[in-house]
Amino acid sequence: MQIKMGSDPVFKDRIVVANQSPTRNYTALSMGGLMIIGVVAGLAYVSPHIPHSFLESSPTEENAPVTPDNTANASEHHTATKSNSAVMTPLKPVDPPKPPTNFVEKPKTDDKTPQTVATAKPIEAKPAPTPTETKTETTPPTSNSNTNNTEAPQTNPTPTATPTTTPPPTETIATTNTVQTPPPAQPVDEVATLVDKAQKQIERTRLTTPAGDNAFETYEALKKISPDAADKVREQIVKRYIEQSQKAVERGRITSSGGAFEMYRKLNEIAPENKDTQALMNSMLNTLQKQASAQIQKGNLINPDGNNAYATYQDIIAIYPTSEMAKVLLQDIVKALLEKADKQVDQRKYLTPKDDNAYASYQAVLEMSPNNKKATEGIKNIVKQYQKHASTKQKEGDYKASMTFIEAGLQINPTDKSLLELREKAEKKLR
Repeated sequence: MQIKMGSDPVFKDRIVVANQSPTRNYTALSMGGLMIIGVVAGLAYVSPHIPHSFLESSPTEENAPVTPDNTANASEHHTATKSNSAVMTPLKPVDPPKPPTNFVEKPKTDDKTPQTVATAKPIEAKPAPTPTETKTETTPPTSNSNTNNTEAPQTNPTPTATPTTTPPPTETIATTNTVQTPPPAQPVDEVATLVDKAQKQIERTRLTTPAGDNAFETYEALKKISPDAADKVREQIVKRYIEQSQKAVERGRITSSGGAFEMYRKLNEIAPENKDTQALMNSMLNTLQKQASAQIQKGNLINPDGNNAYATYQDIIAIYPTSEMAKVLLQDIVKALLEKADKQVDQRKYLTPKDDNAYASYQAVLEMSPNNKKATEGIKNIVKQYQKHASTKQKEGDYKASMTFIEAGLQINPTDKSLLELREKAEKKLR
């Protein structure tokens, strides 16, 4: 093969290969140089946009399998890279739809394309903790190698959107408590004020009167806010009533106004279950019984007014109507009256003196015992006594004295025939 020196002034020193035309050799060298420049320029442009994760995890050209699909993908990717390199429009990040609370999307898997999913830890927010999920998905492009062309894949990183989840509204379940709660505690000062007021009223003996300023009304007001304190006040009222009523019993003021029985009725309204209340009743009955016995012994059965056995009996009936003691006392009074009346008849105290005569005694017995036969017979006996004395005076010729006995007898029995006949005879004689 002969090697000829070229005659071209520009390429005078080039080597001419035998059997090769100059035009073909020039074209081949030009195309090779352009391809080298294009590859270098492409690598220089793409290398800054390749993420480190891709460089670390992407497969190399040597390990990547060469398949028809990969070759087609490489061609499409090369075409898209050229079009993108012409005009680079910044992409706006699109926020993905907010997933529900505690939702974690599983990344899609592809046998051909490896994927890496990174999930960030929940971020605590104040005041209420809000779980935040961060999802970053990186899909490295597939690298294909051809015999005459090698291109690095271009990756445009998409800004990572951090969805913020809002916790669902807290549901409040209302429960009904059927347990009765005690009333709210009142201020101690108010209770103490009412207690102090009640004590002062008790000291002034304003137990239940006057209206609007007495210890019992204060007790009722105190009972609404402090039952325990009110019970103590009531005990003090009862104690003071017992003390006052005992003094009244000792003085004989039992049924009179402001006496022991009136205090007993107040006590029965305030504290009927109190043992001291019943003890007061027994004390009054025993006192009245002793008083009546003394009056019977003195002969004060129906006189003087207000201080006699029968008046005492009436007091007992007033405070205790069903008292057996009263029944026995009445029997004793009736018996004593009958005995007294018989003595008065013997003493000829038929109608006089005014407070000490047989007729009044018999009448008192009939008031106490309306069907008492002894009293009825006693009154008839008095009328007979007047008949006897009138007849005796007429026999003696003393018609004037006879008229005195006749009129007295007719006061007791105006329809007595014997007395009417004696009066007619005496009138004739006195004309």
